[in-house]
Amino acid sequence: GIPAYLLCAWLADTIGRKWALISVSILMSFFCLVSWVWSTKEGRLLFALIGKIFASASFGIVWMWSPEIFPTGARSLTTAIGSQAARVGSIAAPYVVVIMEEAGAAAGDKPTHPPLPQPIFALSALLGIGCSFFLPETYDKELV
Repeated sequence: GIPAYLLCAWLADTIGRKWALISVSILMSFFCLVSWVWSTKEGRLLFALIGKIFASASFGIVWMWSPEIFPTGARSLTTAIGSQAARVGSIAAPYVVVIMEEAGAAAGDKPTHPPLPQPIFALSALLGIGCSFFLPETYDKELV
């Protein structure tokens, strides 16, 4: 939402695109894992929503940063590919909720083990953090 995009714009202009992405991704992973292990339903929801704010901020930073990485000739194509990849997550998200609800219903709303989407999302973000270390910082640099 709007708070996430305001946060990502401020962070990207303050500490640079790379470190802003790394920071919000770490926070997103943290809150995702906290929501995974929290005992009450309300706490899981709260921490998942806080994690979602940081996930939205991460998306905003990637959307801002990705065109800056590529030269002008490839910029529109790479932005389109990135946009299409982001839509895969949007399509998959409702199914994750259904899987979590079915896992809770199958266990009588008292699952013996927490559902796996949260740690999978957290590990995906940590993988993205690792990859972002190899990307160039573009803040305050001239585009080619």
